[in-house]
Amino acid sequence: MKVDFKNLFFISVRTCVALIFIYASIDKIVNPAEFSEVIYNYHLVPEFANNFFSLWLPWLEFVCGIFLLFGIWELASVSLVTALMFLFISAMCANMVRGIDISCGCFTTHDTVIKSVFSYLIRDILILILVSVIWFISFKKKIIIYKGKTSHEKTFQRAK
Repeated sequence: MKVDFKNLFFISVRTCVALIFIYASIDKIVNPAEFSEVIYNYHLVPEFANNFFSLWLPWLEFVCGIFLLFGIWELASVSLVTALMFLFISAMCANMVRGIDISCGCFTTHDTVIKSVFSYLIRDILILILVSVIWFISFKKKIIIYKGKTSHEKTFQRAK
């Protein structure tokens, strides 16, 4: 029996990122008021929007994580995760430039040890690298699926 190491690697990385996003969302889903405080501390969204973001952002992370875990709408979910990672990295860069050193709120709303924004930034860049691997492989798989088919066959395949 031949083992497909490329596919095994892809599934392992996708599972790892999925579990990171699911784990990161749980405390924020359970404690939306505390997560709203974390969002407020970033000073990047209007105060009236904090509650809105604290309610939908963790659920978006959770759903994307579940979709990645099970390979549902793979390219769409990894594209959303990529966008979220760029959003998180941009928010941390903005705080780093402004000299604001706060708990990032990435995995818990109750960070007792505040690391430097730079350490959070490095961690998120490493996660973004993993997400990029998933995105490129998913995109490549999508191109291979559609390669050589007529537009009618592509439409029929999408409808399935």
